Amino acid sequence: MRVDVETYGSSRRDFYDFRSDLIEQDKKFDETSLRLLPYHQLHLASMGNAGDAACPQKLVHEEKARRRERFLAMDETDLKTCERYLRAEEMWDDVILCINSKLAPRWAEFTDRQQAWAKLNCLYNHIDDPQPRMGEALLLLRRCSFSDKDHQASLPTDVCLHYMSKLRGLLSVYPGQMSDDFFRAQIEDIRDNIRDFLPDDERAVCDKEQIADYQCTSDCFRVFV
Repeated sequence: MRVDVETYGSSRRDFYDFRSDLIEQDKKFDETSLRLLPYHQLHLASMGNAGDAACPQKLVHEEKARRRERFLAMDETDLKTCERYLRAEEMWDDVILCINSKLAPRWAEFTDRQQAWAKLNCLYNHIDDPQPRMGEALLLLRRCSFSDKDHQASLPTDVCLHYMSKLRGLLSVYPGQMSDDFFRAQIEDIRDNIRDFLPDDERAVCDKEQIADYQCTSDCFRVFV
């Protein structure tokens, strides 16, 4: 596959030289001038580095997205053919990150038992402000304990009740009366046992540890290259 370099590709301008020219002309970076910057310098156009030529960050995001767009729908073979070009343009990592983000499941696509595992894994990964997440894990295990057809992906009721009781016990003494290491070991035990009950397909998704829209203070499940 041949990658056609866009019209502006052969006339890229170095950011610092271009910035000086724009400031002398009392102009700012805009949609047209941004197309002349190398991809790896685009972010500078909306930062203090740009001085009086600085543009809104939104324009930079739009230009970066525009350049990536044509590569996001490619199959693996075509994308591999473009790798050399993308690396030369310093776009490769961003393109792969965007593709992975599109492919990663969203929180709502996880079953109740996958969500319970994920919340426990998040607790294991970082133990700052644990109470809200422990409460969420308790609610998820409660939902998993129902066996009727209206509740997706249930777990054995006795298993859920056992670990709900264990979590309540941890809530009552941590933090304060239990070491961090012991707490994490207890969470790890619950997490790993929940994982053992997951079907192979659900376990495989969890093991990738990627959720497109999960948010926490330590970037758990963030989609990386």
